Amino acid sequence: FFFFFFFQAEDGIRDVERSRGLGDVYKRQEIEQLKKSLKRQQELHVIELSDKQEEISALSYEVEELRTEKECMQSEIEERDEQVAKPVSYTHLTLPTICSV
Repeated sequence: FFFFFFFQAEDGIRDVERSRGLGDVYKRQEIEQLKKSLKRQQELHVIELSDKQEEISALSYEVEELRTEKECMQSEIEERDEQVAKPVSYTHLTLPTICSV
């Protein structure tokens, strides 16, 4: 007589923790899939975050340029205002009056 036994090993059998059947294997597979999915989502969020940071830095640069342009325009306006003749009060130029009492 010759006997041949074939056992298909589960993932859990080789682990340190003893397997309690196929249910454990499927649970581990689900956990591993969830971990992979979470890792992919995290990577996507990191990519999105870096894209947003680039947008923010570009917008910050634009804001700084606009501030500089605004300051230049304000200084030009102030220079023009100084060149324009301003109204003069003539109240101090009245003729002296002589009063005899």
